[in-house]
Amino acid sequence: MDAIKLMERYPGFDEFVLVKEEDGYCLFGYGEYEESSVLAGQFRRARLEFYDAEEQAKKDTGLNVSESAAYVCARVPDCPPEGWDPMDAGEVWGEDDY
Repeated sequence: MDAIKLMERYPGFDEFVLVKEEDGYCLFGYGEYEESSVLAGQFRRARLEFYDAEEQAKKDTGLNVSESAAYVCARVPDCPPEGWDPMDAGEVWGEDDY
């Protein structure tokens, strides 16, 4: 499978990595959080599939196995994204949210 087919299967992700883990192989997808998310525009990483066998993982994804998957922790920004409206979200954006 090529990257275009992976992007069709997993909308919202534009990069993919197949990583060996303790008990199998994990397909990670990378992209950005969509506009409707409180994390809009930030880096996004998600586990998309898990495989027990390397052969099946490679066959299904068309990827080679990597040693690790990069990770950047997403956080709620201090300011709301442009166009954010409390009426849409049903809550306000402020320091006392948590």
